[in-house]
Amino acid sequence: MTPDRAALLARVEAFDIGGPTNPALPFAARLAREHGWSRPYEDRVLHEYKRFAFLAAAGFGPVCPSEDVDAAWHLHLTYIRSYWTRFCGEVH
Repeated sequence: MTPDRAALLARVEAFDIGGPTNPALPFAARLAREHGWSRPYEDRVLHEYKRFAFLAAAGFGPVCPSEDVDAAWHLHLTYIRSYWTRFCGEVH
């Protein structure tokens, strides 16, 4: 892995989707609730979501998320500041 890709992976893995705010229903809890997932399963999905985002951003070629990763991605899109400003703008 190139140093640039390693740095990107580290930033993606360290990214806190919930961010600095503390809403009544944090992102991870909302994701689990909306899909009927346990917290351990939701943790796995978020880990896979970050891996998917890394592969997509690193330019390894076309990637396709699983159905559950896609659900996490689409929910993240609704968190405008977290996704567009912090994740896309600062991490990628």
